[in-house]
Amino acid sequence: MSDPLLSQPPEPRIHRLIRGVDPAFNAIETALVTFSAVSIASYYVLEGKSPISEGDYCTLETSLFPVEVRIPLGGPLHAALAGKRPDQIDIDIVGRSDHPPQYPHETDGFKNALMNAVCPAFVLIYAEHETRLKDVLGRRNTWPSFFEFCANIRNALSHGGAASKVQSCQWRGYSVAPDTHRDKMVIGSEISLADLILLMLDFGDEVAKLGASPETSP
Repeated sequence: MSDPLLSQPPEPRIHRLIRGVDPAFNAIETALVTFSAVSIASYYVLEGKSPISEGDYCTLETSLFPVEVRIPLGGPLHAALAGKRPDQIDIDIVGRSDHPPQYPHETDGFKNALMNAVCPAFVLIYAEHETRLKDVLGRRNTWPSFFEFCANIRNALSHGGAASKVQSCQWRGYSVAPDTHRDKMVIGSEISLADLILLMLDFGDEVAKLGASPETSP
């Protein structure tokens, strides 16, 4: 059974420490390295320099919940460029600000491109654990609502963001169903990059409870 907390919105003021043994580590690391590389490249193209240093972070708004997600910008990328992996990744979930973050070069086109670049990280985490999930949970039509939700999102990500095959399920109060979401664009329109990061964290937590994590390198 999934954690009952997965039926409620995420709480603010939560600090998440993701280590190499966490089932979500590979996907989160991939997402952050990709996000940082694309963001830094955009600054260089437009300004000829990047203001981002190793300890900086970026605040992303969720679409589904009254929280924001703070992710590190420089750390995971600097480690990757040095041929290393971070020992841990720190992510903060904070209450939504009355003054949402403003980024000088943010455009719809850039946001869409960034979303498309980072979204495969969720496909990665799902693929890493899908076989074990089937071994533990059996046929997909018997899966708990949370894992069915993740399967729906994985399918949407593989079909340009549209929910092509939908089963009724929910995650933290956000529900999808065949009559309301079949063939509807959900990635980018209803589910933001910050929401996807939260979903990866929850997926990692639930997979760990099943003992479904493959060996990972710290």
